Amino acid sequence: MDWGIAGSLSFVMAMNLIHNEWLWCSVASPGSVPERLQRMRTEASRFVVPERRPERTYPRAVKVKMSNYARKRPSTTAGNTAPPLPEELK
Repeated sequence: MDWGIAGSLSFVMAMNLIHNEWLWCSVASPGSVPERLQRMRTEASRFVVPERRPERTYPRAVKVKMSNYARKRPSTTAGNTAPPLPEELK
């Protein structure tokens, strides 16, 4: 099926158009369906997406996922504490 549209269409916008036309065609008279299909073809030309850029200005990066929960850190025990400082260093 050739609609005379070069390039690719926006999927979301095309689905919205098809959904709306489907709803309207369910209540419209059968004689108006071919006219509505022709109008839908002309409106679909508005949803052509631009060509992709060859190079990204800002390359994609993986972001660190933060958690709302506290981290489990090792507790300090009596054997794990640092020795007291000598009197000369105080």
